[in-house]
Parts: sequence; C-alpha cells; structure tokens
Amino acid sequence: MIQIQWKLRNLLEQHQIPALALSRAMNHKRLATLYRLTSLKNAPTRVDLPTLEALISTLRELTGLPIGLSDILEVSETKSVPVLKAGMPDPQNLKVEKAKHKLQPRVPSIRIKQSSTQVLRSLRDS
Repeated sequence: MIQIQWKLRNLLEQHQIPALALSRAMNHKRLATLYRLTSLKNAPTRVDLPTLEALISTLRELTGLPIGLSDILEVSETKSVPVLKAGMPDPQNLKVEKAKHKLQPRVPSIRIKQSSTQVLRSLRDS
C-alpha cells in the first residue's frame, strides 16, 4: 500500500523559512492552510493545484533551488494490512479459500392462480 506524506515542514526548517514568511511571499490569503501543510498531525489530504504551483514557485524563489514535488511530498510503501473503521481487516486484502461445494440459489415458490376463463369453465361444468 502506498502512503503519501508532507515534507514541507522539514524543508522550511532546513532553509529556516517560517510559515508566515512563506505565506506572505505567496500572497496567500489563508495562513491556516500553510500551517496545516506544515502540521504533522493535521496534514491535509488534498490540496489545489494552484496552491501547489504557488508553493513550489515561491519556495524556488526563496531558496534559489529547483524545488519540485518530491521535495515537499514523500511517497512510501507500507506493508500493513489496511483496517476498516470497525477494526476488521479489509476483506479485499485477505486470501479466502474457495468453497468446496456450490450453493444453489433459492428460487421462491410462486402460486399460479387460475385464469378467469378456467374459473368460468369450472363453474359451468359443475
């Protein structure tokens, strides 16, 4: 399973750039967004492409380095079994043995009523 994590905090600390200075350089209106990008606990799960573009171009200007996505995002492999909210392992990732016998589908019994023609004939014959 692949996991993506933010590395922006480490990059800012390495180049001694405060989040407030980055926000001002980006002319970003929401400082809370940048603080969340640098947070270890509340890191956002999605971000707009224009925000990423502005972030990367501003970091390039401030550091003088060719900053790219790999400098602010990290892709890593995890070997753990994904767990559903109820605490049970995800059934798609578990191996299940095939059943030895096939189950026959249950067909509901349907009671067919006599047609009106049949009812009239039976009344006439009786």
